Amino acid sequence: MGEWTEDLADITPATWRFGEEPRGPGPFVLKGAWKSRKDKWDELMYAPTLSDVTRIACRLMSDTLIGEGNIWVRQYGPLERLGTGLNGVPLSNEWRIFVMDGRPIASGFYWEAHRDQLEAEPDISSMPASFLVGVCKRVGERIRFAAVDVARTVSGEWIVIEVNDGQQSGLNGVDADRLYSALGRI
Repeated sequence: MGEWTEDLADITPATWRFGEEPRGPGPFVLKGAWKSRKDKWDELMYAPTLSDVTRIACRLMSDTLIGEGNIWVRQYGPLERLGTGLNGVPLSNEWRIFVMDGRPIASGFYWEAHRDQLEAEPDISSMPASFLVGVCKRVGERIRFAAVDVARTVSGEWIVIEVNDGQQSGLNGVDADRLYSALGRI
């Protein structure tokens, strides 16, 4: 996370390592360097206050899924919610976009596996093309193949939720044939 949050600071929530000075008011979300505990949203990811951040971070440090890497804290701004999943996880209007050489090559609804829990349909059509082009260009300057998660806030803005190495990312609603066909052409 530390590799991209500064580059995208204007379009992603404030982010810092646990133990550093907080960079904004709560609520917050916490995650490990490579994994999160979305499956335990209300226990191991969502922190309404700074004291909750400390409590959750201490639990995450001993969580074998998270490992011994850094614990990251992010300011949580409500996203456009389409439903609620297990343990209160908000199912948001969030999309995974695979980017190769600074261009989007495949995308899908991030919460596709939870479609039966949705109360509203996901919609990416309101995302400005300039936002997507700009994000892909900026990410492509630093990494050749990436998975970029973007979401719409309750105020209608599109933001970057996360950037990951494309080789280590799950499909999360992205059609495998479309992704691998695009990679094959490239």
